Amino acid sequence: MITKRIQEATKNHLRVLANQLVAELILRGFVTEYPPARDIRERNGRIHVIAGEMFSGKSEELIRLLRRNIFAKIGFVVFKPARDNRTENVWCRNGHELEAIKVHSSREILEYIVAHPEVRVIGIDEAQFFEMDDLVVEVVRTLADKYHIVVFVAGLDMTFEGVPFNNMPFLMAIATEVHKVHAVCVECGRTATYSRRNPELGSEQIAVDNLKQERYQAVCRRHRPF
Repeated sequence: MITKRIQEATKNHLRVLANQLVAELILRGFVTEYPPARDIRERNGRIHVIAGEMFSGKSEELIRLLRRNIFAKIGFVVFKPARDNRTENVWCRNGHELEAIKVHSSREILEYIVAHPEVRVIGIDEAQFFEMDDLVVEVVRTLADKYHIVVFVAGLDMTFEGVPFNNMPFLMAIATEVHKVHAVCVECGRTATYSRRNPELGSEQIAVDNLKQERYQAVCRRHRPF
């Protein structure tokens, strides 16, 4: 029994290593053949980015777009950066949520697709937490162009300092469609376009925490903090 378990664990480990190797070769351009679409209707890979400030409904829109596939009987998988430790799943304030796989880098998303080539739709939430040295742009482009996958991406477009957030502007640049969503300014009720850090909490940026979201506020251009 112990020997059988060791053999099974070894097989699983080798399978993981093989998927990692294939993903690495794909990103380096050494793989030129990919699972073909069975017919022209499946060659619909595209990139849909949902971007905006805090409280703008990004995750809610991501969940809505993904759940539509349930009625069409199309399976989907959702990923989120492990750095986002607030919740385990993709969650929005109306109570809806989707189970998500946490990844430490976007490369793990590609490794998952290599192991599960039948996946046709994926969602990536909180994409701004993939750092600049992460290959998320290349991964998303590969999934859409080579694997014919529909990729939905949601994330903050700017930090609370008004700076484009990591790879989000590049993801928006390669997107088939960009959907900017907006909250309401807490000061005046106008359309919000910025995220403001609570002034009482100081100037140090805290990108992720397990406290209440009231650390940040949605504000308009007039009430932006800079």
